[in-house]
Amino acid sequence: MKDLFSLQNPEEINEKMSSFLIIYNALATISSSFVAVILHVAILFQYFNIVELYEGHTLSHKIDQLTRDEATRTE
Repeated sequence: MKDLFSLQNPEEINEKMSSFLIIYNALATISSSFVAVILHVAILFQYFNIVELYEGHTLSHKIDQLTRDEATRTE
């Protein structure tokens, strides 16, 4: 009978629902933020992989040239 009475008491229902909604909202916010961070990291990795794919040879060539230039300057 106590359970039936608590279901009929709107104040207790309101308190239980508000605490549930606060916890649910906090967990949803944390999980959506976590998913957003993972997606942004994945997009950044894809971008840098594409840049390396298209400019990888030229970038390594430029780095080699810069190190050769630096080596000739120090000698």
